[in-house]
Amino acid sequence: MKTIVEKICKQMKNDRRSLAMIFVIPLVIITFLYILLGDNNAEVRVTLVGASNEIVDFYESADRISSVECVDDIDEEESLTKESTDAVINFTTNEVHLLEDNSVYFQIVEESITNLYKDIMKTPPMKIKYIYGDNLSTNFEKLSYVLLGIICFFLVFLISGISFVRERTGGTLERFMLTPVRRSTVVTGYTVGFGIFGMLQAIIILLFVRYVLGVEFKGNVIFAILIMILLAFSAVSIGEFVSIFANSEFQLIQFIPLIIIPQVFFSGVLPIEGLPAHIDKLAYCMPIYYGCTGLKKILIDGLGFTATLPYISALLLFVIVFYVLNVLILRKYRAI
Repeated sequence: MKTIVEKICKQMKNDRRSLAMIFVIPLVIITFLYILLGDNNAEVRVTLVGASNEIVDFYESADRISSVECVDDIDEEESLTKESTDAVINFTTNEVHLLEDNSVYFQIVEESITNLYKDIMKTPPMKIKYIYGDNLSTNFEKLSYVLLGIICFFLVFLISGISFVRERTGGTLERFMLTPVRRSTVVTGYTVGFGIFGMLQAIIILLFVRYVLGVEFKGNVIFAILIMILLAFSAVSIGEFVSIFANSEFQLIQFIPLIIIPQVFFSGVLPIEGLPAHIDKLAYCMPIYYGCTGLKKILIDGLGFTATLPYISALLLFVIVFYVLNVLILRKYRAI
């Protein structure tokens, strides 16, 4: 096993593209998403219908309102489709019109209406309080646990799977199987070898988000690292398993729509509660679900080890199950 691990480490060390894929690309992707989903300086052009002078003055001095137009009547659809305004607030019908579901514009308009009722109409708005995640201000912070889980799993799966295909097609695996070594030792060697790099990637991107991008984590980072490591090892085991059915790197990539994309939908990026035909139960068969949910419990909810133990156990079970499957399936190469 030691020989296999050393070989993989040496091989990866000399493969700059794989090293970049493991250690550099994740940081670039996360940084890009941090900028894309972080704070923005968007401003909204507002058209007020049937507003009093006091309301007009309020909007003219409001933050993130670039221009204010006051009219008595308007064709909302025509004004919005011609892009002469970004939002129409009709105080006659008590309606707000936007061109489309733009969360940034909606947030600005909603905040302005809340402040309007509080400052001018002297009607305190009803405050919404969240038990978890109330301090999250950007979309990146709200989705950080999902992004960490998906990026970690996908890239480790891709690198380990492609590398294992190369080992098979290049004859390296067969040469190992011709030696007096048990197939469990071979699988352990490859899993540990690729898992080391997956583990390092998990630690690096988690610490990068926390200390470089400055995203606050409510829970213990050590527990989050543990989940990321288990998620990486599950990606290695699944990547090895899938690669056995691929005769080329391209064939392995063809498995991505089957293995990766469905897991993304169940990672937490979309709400899955109450889906018809109990489709939401499919999440229990997906390691990314357990990884992302466990990260959410720690990073967002601030819960401890006990609350995340079921998710840690599930990830560990995935690693063990696919490890056993990989050992059994190697029987076609050599019967022991």
